[in-house]
Amino acid sequence: MGDLRVGVIGANGIGQAHLFAVPAVDHETLTAVCDLDQEVLTKAADDHGVAAFPRAEDLFASGAVDAVVIATPPGLTRR
Repeated sequence: MGDLRVGVIGANGIGQAHLFAVPAVDHETLTAVCDLDQEVLTKAADDHGVAAFPRAEDLFASGAVDAVVIATPPGLTRR
């Protein structure tokens, strides 16, 4: 079985830590990032060499991930 393909939703704040933590875990590969802020999204995707998605729905539909880390601020988790 291959590595678990993981995306991070929310690339600012605690999400930045997850962007570094995911690749450090055995059998996990960071494959995508999602953020509403285009500037934050572009920087994170470029820095980590992963696909960028401005909407979670697009990330889920892409088939790029097997799992996601939701690292958005508490008030935004329903957005």
